[in-house]
Amino acid sequence: MQSSLMNQWSDMNKKALASMQKLADISNGMMRQAFEQQMEVVNSYVEAGSKQARVLSETKRVQDFVLAQGRFAQELNQKALHNARVSFEMMVDSKKQYGNWLEDSMKDAQDLNPWLKAVQNAA
Repeated sequence: MQSSLMNQWSDMNKKALASMQKLADISNGMMRQAFEQQMEVVNSYVEAGSKQARVLSETKRVQDFVLAQGRFAQELNQKALHNARVSFEMMVDSKKQYGNWLEDSMKDAQDLNPWLKAVQNAA
């Protein structure tokens, strides 16, 4: 009896540790992706700013200045839309990964709990 209880306790701890490691891996991956995405955003703004300063310093006419500003605004809009799309996809992916983790954790908890097993068998 005591050996069985110790084995169950050991199994529960192993599954809990594995579950927490999986959660940490998911969170670490999401943070890495978010950081990379933010760096891309910052990089695109820096590139756009330096390009804009260079082109605007070279313009001689007001019409060229206005056209250049319009192009910059359009390019920045496209980059912002792309970044928003990528961020949304990352959020959807993280929701899916966390949902799968939660389902797996609940299954493990049910497997280890004799009361839940009894309820499942009765249903």
